[in-house]
Amino acid sequence: MKKTLLFLFIVFVHGMYAQEHCGQDSYQQRIYDEDPTLRPENNLAYQKLEQFTEAFISDDSNFESRDIGDLTIGTDYIIPVVVHVIHNNGPENISDKAVERSIEMLNTFYAGKSAFDGNIDSDFLPVRGGFTNKKLKFVLAKFDPSGNPTNGIDRQVDAYYTLRGDDNAMRQTYHWPRANYFNIYVVRQAVDGSGTSGFATFPPDVDSPSNAYKDGHVMSAWAYGEHDQMWQTWYHNLAHEVGHWLNVYHIWANAGGNGSNVYCNQDDSVSDTPNTKGNNLQDLDDFPGVGAVSNCGSKDNFTNMMDYTSSTYAMFTNGQKARMEAALNSSVADRNNLWSVNNVLTTLYGCTTGLDSDNDSIPDACDDCPNDINNDSDGDGVCDSQDMCNGYPDVNLDANPASMDSCDTLLPIMDFNSQTILTYDPAQDKGVSDVYDNGATLYVSVNAWKSIALNYTITANTVLEFDFKSTIEGEVHYIGIDDDLALDPVLAFKLFGTQNVTASGIYNLDYETYTDGDLYDYKHYSIPIGTFYTGNAPYLFFAADNDSFNETWNSGNNYPGGGSYNDGTSFFRNVKIYESTTLSTPEVGDLSSVVSIYPNPVDDTFTIAAKNRQLSKLAIYDINGRFVKVIEISDKESETISVGELSSGVYFTVIESNQATVVKKLIKL
Repeated sequence: MKKTLLFLFIVFVHGMYAQEHCGQDSYQQRIYDEDPTLRPENNLAYQKLEQFTEAFISDDSNFESRDIGDLTIGTDYIIPVVVHVIHNNGPENISDKAVERSIEMLNTFYAGKSAFDGNIDSDFLPVRGGFTNKKLKFVLAKFDPSGNPTNGIDRQVDAYYTLRGDDNAMRQTYHWPRANYFNIYVVRQAVDGSGTSGFATFPPDVDSPSNAYKDGHVMSAWAYGEHDQMWQTWYHNLAHEVGHWLNVYHIWANAGGNGSNVYCNQDDSVSDTPNTKGNNLQDLDDFPGVGAVSNCGSKDNFTNMMDYTSSTYAMFTNGQKARMEAALNSSVADRNNLWSVNNVLTTLYGCTTGLDSDNDSIPDACDDCPNDINNDSDGDGVCDSQDMCNGYPDVNLDANPASMDSCDTLLPIMDFNSQTILTYDPAQDKGVSDVYDNGATLYVSVNAWKSIALNYTITANTVLEFDFKSTIEGEVHYIGIDDDLALDPVLAFKLFGTQNVTASGIYNLDYETYTDGDLYDYKHYSIPIGTFYTGNAPYLFFAADNDSFNETWNSGNNYPGGGSYNDGTSFFRNVKIYESTTLSTPEVGDLSSVVSIYPNPVDDTFTIAAKNRQLSKLAIYDINGRFVKVIEISDKESETISVGELSSGVYFTVIESNQATVVKKLIKL
């Protein structure tokens, strides 16, 4: 809705539950009380940014389509991030992997994708906005302000400030320069004595150099990311606060809260968000249904990121996205410097000048892929020119070592992008799903039971193979087969979970090997399913079940994390079902008797030789199946290979000829 932006900031206390949604409105009122010159009518930076935004949005050239390829430094919006974890060794001290997952989810959401997409009303799909043209990517910093290497996570033990995230002195103490980093602070309490989830700074409020240290976002740990201390399914709260940081208001115009008809006459300066008094959704179980909510005389954009429907945030509109893009291009609060070539090179690569062989703006001296302009476009740690399975995870864990799992034509994966994700038992399935890794991974969450059509005849030789991980332990995490999409299943394998399940012919516990210590990491499973069942299997199902609900509160309304809610997450990657006899076909021939590697163990170089065979390629993998390097041999009977750069340990070499493939162990000294 776009009329005239009114600024009615009223301190709002949400009394439905002790925890609150975004504390932006009360924080905004506070800074205006502390410094009236920051009010829009007095703030020259506000007026400058609004004028710039209007001009930017009206210029169609700013939104012209461009070739969609890898991120381009200086063109795409690459934002260096530092996450300050201010803690007192309590549940607010979330792990590095939890922080990394939060940034992954943030990038997914801003690309216009969410596990909650199914809750978006079809009337709003035409105006759904995402950074799909000029891309927006948040990246944890690799170098700190002093030029030292970092993982972008700054941990500080501070018993005082972890309970007072709104204290300006906290940010003054721990901030990194806002012209170079987007500062995020994870604390136990975002606002002293409150259950508020968090708040962020609008660019005009911190444009002044004297206020620069305040710039960024503060969030209570229980509302940040996706981890086992979360409140409900507020996984995308970070994206909500980043919206404020990029100059987007609540859809009822930041008028002090929501839920009152008075807000129907307020405005958020965006033309494609309908007038609304605002909504509130704490628990996905209470979702009213797609398109079920209307107020202010029109259907409501209930799943909009800037409402208070935290447990089903699913979208921005094009108008909101355009407003954010304008903020990124403005000099107000240095937003445009963050993604400049010099800043990206300084904070993410560690050098700014020198030979650039592939013309990707990254000097060779700090370019992990100095001869590859596309670098590592799929983020799997392998340069595109050497990537044996580009666009997919580079892991080789299945029963066929001759090929990367995701690109294995002998043992092909299930492509979830080409599958219809079905509900498995409507009485059980209250959750959501998403597809990652170009179709290789299915994610299910929030008490979810999902399935796909399988229609496979299981024999005594059938194998079910996949990788599994979780970020939040639910009651039970299953994979299994069924014939009618209703419990009980034909066969279910429990992998993880808190609930005691009695072993039976239906519920198998032999593979319940995933533990809390494995959280955020994949574990590989190879299940000879044909030893448990033979016959037709119409459906394959996946579950992250959790029906429990309890709360843990400290000091009145301070929720520190640790409750159990209707969540739980499961990731199933590189799922494949096949006959074990497939592995004995001539496609995986035996070169073992004619191929040799020497010396082995090896120090710096070794020779690979074949008797009367023309070798074509050698690939090296580490002990965990991760791809290390590939060497093209060009149809020779022998080749000397340099491995001096490899760390000591055990590796596997996959050697190919034009007739067959062999795997040889290599020991690096």
